[in-house]
Amino acid sequence: MNKKVYIHIGTHKTGSTSIQQFLYANRDRLKEFEYDYPDVGIGQGAHHRLSAQLVKQHNLSIFQKNDSDRDFEIGKFPRWLKLKNYIEASESPNFIISSEEFEWLTAPEAIPELLGKYDYKIILNLRRQDAYLESLYQTFVKSSQRRMKITIRQWSDRVLSNLQYHNYLRLVERWADVFGKANMMVGVFEDEVDKGLEKGFLERIGIENVEESKLQFLDEKWLMVQRQGMDSRCLEFLRLCNAQPFGKEKHSAILSALMEVSREFKEQGLFSKALFTQKRRWEIMNSVAVSNESLREHYFPHKTKLFPDIEPEADEVKKSLTRVVPLFMRHYESD
Repeated sequence: MNKKVYIHIGTHKTGSTSIQQFLYANRDRLKEFEYDYPDVGIGQGAHHRLSAQLVKQHNLSIFQKNDSDRDFEIGKFPRWLKLKNYIEASESPNFIISSEEFEWLTAPEAIPELLGKYDYKIILNLRRQDAYLESLYQTFVKSSQRRMKITIRQWSDRVLSNLQYHNYLRLVERWADVFGKANMMVGVFEDEVDKGLEKGFLERIGIENVEESKLQFLDEKWLMVQRQGMDSRCLEFLRLCNAQPFGKEKHSAILSALMEVSREFKEQGLFSKALFTQKRRWEIMNSVAVSNESLREHYFPHKTKLFPDIEPEADEVKKSLTRVVPLFMRHYESD
């Protein structure tokens, strides 16, 4: 039996967490369909400990100037050895591995070298780059570890200078060079949201027309909270706080209070996640126009354009913090 190994590599900010939580919650039910979501290298419902062993521990990241080690002797990768043994011993014909951290991996060839020869399928969703970068920046500011302090203008200047984050053609070609173009299952995030991320993922791996009673779909309210994000003014407030030497507990308390302020803004119709000006959005999209068109021609020939257009009436970037401060103090002091 030629086993299939589906590797979901993200990208970041394309609903990967929702897909992973869905897969993890249904790992026993999925076995009834002959799909195995291995409980090996799992962290927070995803295989982040597997990706970390490559991207972080062995420095195989696009953000490292020099790869430190391309000797993929299985003994150096105990988590991958455990997964290799698990797949070999299992009678399941299909396996799903998911971590958006694989997006940063410089050496996808490590995976077949570590696991062996299987029928690999690479799954990824791509999001329009200005929205992707906007959401990624928000994550960096909110992260208790990274605590980004620079403005989105400063950060996006760096991004535009090297294209590491948002040139999707480089990412797709890096994986296609190893696994073959025919094994790349590339989707557009905006299209997948319309059909439902979880159902769209199932369709791509060959599980179609599933009765909802057969699988446990995630609560819509939970999904809305996960995807809500933070109001742009609250995010700017948090960025300014990141410059202060706060500990993790205080940072967490500030973040929690600001999320409550964001929720109030949403209820009042004052919520906005817009961070980029229209000019910056067009600069970002123009920087990858040629590579996006190449992706469209190769993977989406039926589409006239890869992504939806930038909204002509997009929200103005709101920077005034006068509404944020009193609401923040109320929520922060009540904690």
